[in-house]
Amino acid sequence: GPKKELAILFTRVMLLSPLIFSVSVVLGSVLQSLNRFLAYAFAPIAYNLGIIFGALVLEPKFGPLGLAEGVVLGAFLHLAVQASAVWRVGFKWKVVFDFAGEGMRKIFKLMLPRTIGLAAAQINTIVLYALASLMPAGAVAIYSFANNLQFVPIALVGISIATASFPTLSRKALAEDKKEFIGQLKQDLKRTIFLVVPFSILVFLFRNEIVRLVLQAGQFSVLNVLQTGRVLGFFTVGVWGQSIVPTLSRAFYALQDTKTPVALSIVSVAVNILLAFYFTRFGLAGWQMGVEGLALAFSLAGILNAVLLLVFLKRKIVRHPAD
Repeated sequence: GPKKELAILFTRVMLLSPLIFSVSVVLGSVLQSLNRFLAYAFAPIAYNLGIIFGALVLEPKFGPLGLAEGVVLGAFLHLAVQASAVWRVGFKWKVVFDFAGEGMRKIFKLMLPRTIGLAAAQINTIVLYALASLMPAGAVAIYSFANNLQFVPIALVGISIATASFPTLSRKALAEDKKEFIGQLKQDLKRTIFLVVPFSILVFLFRNEIVRLVLQAGQFSVLNVLQTGRVLGFFTVGVWGQSIVPTLSRAFYALQDTKTPVALSIVSVAVNILLAFYFTRFGLAGWQMGVEGLALAFSLAGILNAVLLLVFLKRKIVRHPAD
């Protein structure tokens, strides 16, 4: 009961963040289109600094609510960093209500499938955390910690390469001959795989040591380290797939196709939820799985998503005979 009320209060305060992020994300897209990535890269750091400030300074003064206020502060810093960079490159904002314009119509047409895909991803997250909440105490925290750790190589390599290459892919996708587009895409995928696979293998081999180094303190015991390490091990199975999905999705976006990646994402989400139910209820090969089942389901669904994107992208692109 009390935790539920606190969660409601946190949500009410943090609902300011999406309003701020809505503006910040648009400004970040402007920076990406101009190949300006420094401020875009620093914005998440500023966001996290705001959260840390909330935990260290605001929470002792204002109680638990200070944590939520730190999130809002972080969102504002996220916006401030990118806004200053955008204005420095000469961007001027003015109020224009031209929803009938060709550009706006195209944006709304392309964003609708993407919106549905994001909603599906959020539903997937809610279902997985709901399943974890039905397990013994600590399951949600263990799943969350392991998920954050497995996301490190995905963010450092997969998302970084996808973000940096997107403007180039978009320009090359406009050409009638897609040979350069295909070459750029292949190069990006090879770089991602080359960096992520060894990275994920190292994370798998030293998962317990990594968890111990990052998390073992205070209430986090040796048993928690081993539990989180097991879950992290199952997450690493699908890191390579999760890492190439951002690049493959952006390849579709560069080709002005937002429907296909979203449809495939929804299929993957459905498979993820079904596998999560199966693994946590029936186990695998006679082994009763708990949080590990959620991680394995997430990994397999990520691999499925990557494979489907590759297959459908290959069908969509007019391939050059030499490829």
